[in-house]
Amino acid sequence: MSKVQVFVYFSDYVGKPVVDIDNRLVGKVFDLTIGKPEENYPLASGITIKEGSLKAKFAKISWDKINTIGDPFRLKIKASEINFTLQPFNSEFSLRRDILDQQVVDTFNQKVIRVNDIHLLRVDHELRLAHVDIGLRGIVRRLGWEKLIDFWFKIFAPNSNYLKKEPLVSWKFVQTLSVGQTTTPLRSSLAREQLLSIPAPDLGEMMLDLDLNVRVALFRLLDAKTKAKIFESLNVVNRVSILEELETKEVVEIIENMSPDEATDLLENLPKELVNDVLNLMEGNRAKKLSTLLGYSSDSAGGIMTTEYIALTDKFTVAQALEKIKGKAKDVEFIPQYLCVVDDANKLVGTTTLLRLIAAVPDIPITSVMVSKPIFVHLDASLREVAYMMDKYQCSTIPVLDRNHIVQGIITEDDILGRVIAFAWRRKIRPKRKPKRL
Repeated sequence: MSKVQVFVYFSDYVGKPVVDIDNRLVGKVFDLTIGKPEENYPLASGITIKEGSLKAKFAKISWDKINTIGDPFRLKIKASEINFTLQPFNSEFSLRRDILDQQVVDTFNQKVIRVNDIHLLRVDHELRLAHVDIGLRGIVRRLGWEKLIDFWFKIFAPNSNYLKKEPLVSWKFVQTLSVGQTTTPLRSSLAREQLLSIPAPDLGEMMLDLDLNVRVALFRLLDAKTKAKIFESLNVVNRVSILEELETKEVVEIIENMSPDEATDLLENLPKELVNDVLNLMEGNRAKKLSTLLGYSSDSAGGIMTTEYIALTDKFTVAQALEKIKGKAKDVEFIPQYLCVVDDANKLVGTTTLLRLIAAVPDIPITSVMVSKPIFVHLDASLREVAYMMDKYQCSTIPVLDRNHIVQGIITEDDILGRVIAFAWRRKIRPKRKPKRL
């Protein structure tokens, strides 16, 4: 005889009577617990019974003590064997507490969703967690209005998606998070890999739709590099709100994986005590670079430059220069279009491009393929001056020099564009002054 498979909703079971082996009413179904939520379609491990209303008590019943499920749930034990307490939840994974009405991540569609009901697969005596319901109908069902609302839709909007589509998301694509007092187990490695496959900017946008607690929980699931990329896409307010919930070691880990200019921006908006703690825990050279950058105004070339760049010595041949670029590629954020050529004192003597180097004869000196009068700006140059120079000379990268002509860093078009747009936007949204009355 084949097994009968039936899909049911969690809300269909909540409130159903529970009777003992003698058919005595012992309470009503309040919750279901799941034994291994990390599985794709995990089994229910037990039910929680609620007795009373004003002074409610709760009891946990393991699945092996349940005889039949439905209306009513029948137990294999007597009422006298049931221990009621005032606590409805314990450390087990609970549908009511850990999933229902929670914000979770749909790793397939790459968005934050709210769970309105839970779809269960009933196979003989087993219940499996199959989908989460994210639709309006889930709320209507839980309120007990489904028949009435369905009746009106069938009369006035028979072709509505409300009647035709069930917005369900497979449990295997749901990433649950730790919130409040709940310690929700991390999902399977597959689900985590799916979460990490979402582009960092998209994850950053998703995080803005989450409550702060859930946002921090999601953030802690990610690796250090992904955290850093997300931080670079968030605004100052959201960065700081997350950092306030993290330990100092976690903050250090994030900043160490950010580009120097972005890390500097972040540190400039943190309390001085925290900045000192972060720099003290950070690797020496990195801390020294950031400390130097923090000494410059955020609206100057020194404040927006990155100190991670590739400098080629004027003693190199083209082949040696290409070998240096290849060896340094993994240590820098990207290979800029324009590359600095420096002398032994790190003074700028020219610039060249990767394209020129690739097209050149390998054994000729690099000075043969460089521009000997390069465009540059000084550390104290304003954003307007930097933007003007890059636009005038149509360069995507510009070196930043000190007064001794020594290279301190580079500014890319992305760095300056982001700052100019932010500056223009602030001016746009700034409230206009009302004209004075004469």
